[in-house]
Amino acid sequence: EQAAITTAGESNTVVKVLLLGAAAVGKTALIHCFQASSLPGPQAGVACAVVDGVKWDYTFSELTTTAADAPIGSTASGSGSGSGDLHRAANCYMLVYDVTAVDSANAAAHAWDIALHHLAHTEATPEPVVVLVANQQDKLTATTATATTTTPSAQDDNNNTTHNNSNDTQHTTPVDGQPLADQIGASAYLMTSAKTGHNVTEAFHTLARSLSDPKSRTVATVTHHDVCRHM
Repeated sequence: EQAAITTAGESNTVVKVLLLGAAAVGKTALIHCFQASSLPGPQAGVACAVVDGVKWDYTFSELTTTAADAPIGSTASGSGSGSGDLHRAANCYMLVYDVTAVDSANAAAHAWDIALHHLAHTEATPEPVVVLVANQQDKLTATTATATTTTPSAQDDNNNTTHNNSNDTQHTTPVDGQPLADQIGASAYLMTSAKTGHNVTEAFHTLARSLSDPKSRTVATVTHHDVCRHM
């Protein structure tokens, strides 16, 4: 017998995800990839997905972390004057870094420090749900006799500039995010590719599953310096 589908619209069937990370790690691309594979939601920009028999509506926002953002203990908001409102509106987080760039992984850890700083000043906030995503996995398979290297664009999180380097071979070492995932109590740590769609749906579905299971809401404060390493 087919399981009944619970209709979205109740407070616990709305995934209000805030994506955090450095520029050009693919935050916007992940959103677009998931929206393309999902059902249309009740409003523009809202995606709908059935996860384990429950129908969830997804809303999206994102913040880009830079080196100039406020450290923990500062009264500055970081990532723009409206970042506090975005943190308060979200009920879960997707922490994103480029699987080939250790600097972006450490920027993701810094972004989480800032998120915890905001949440510490919010009344009645449950322990946050967070999924750690190592995006751009497709770069790891780009080993060719004529290497194709990808230079992220600071202007657009979706765009990449490609250069061909003849007589060279690209060997890319993935950055291991498991230590960071363990330290922050992430519900999951996944490698994804917004280009191929690999694990993108699973990453967003994991957020819904975690919101429906309070036991998954565990979190620990981390120091943002050098928390990730190459595999």
